[in-house]
Amino acid sequence: MLQIIRNNSPFTVLILFIFSLLIRLPALSDPVMPLPVEGLPVYNLLLHMTGFLVGGSVFGFTLLTALLLFLQALYLNTIVIRR
Repeated sequence: MLQIIRNNSPFTVLILFIFSLLIRLPALSDPVMPLPVEGLPVYNLLLHMTGFLVGGSVFGFTLLTALLLFLQALYLNTIVIRR
């Protein structure tokens, strides 16, 4: 499995995308809206700005988290290839 991830082929991106969707599949099938927390003004501000960006859509928040997970996987793959 590690040999697939360390490979520098374009299929690595596709495999990472599929893995990230499989990991987020339960959340994508039943999305939940993030709740504001008292005492965390920066988090609440980011939550409000993100809500404006995705239009307040619950699925939009979940899709955004899946995209962020995919980007983190790509970054981790880059680190593994360099080292």
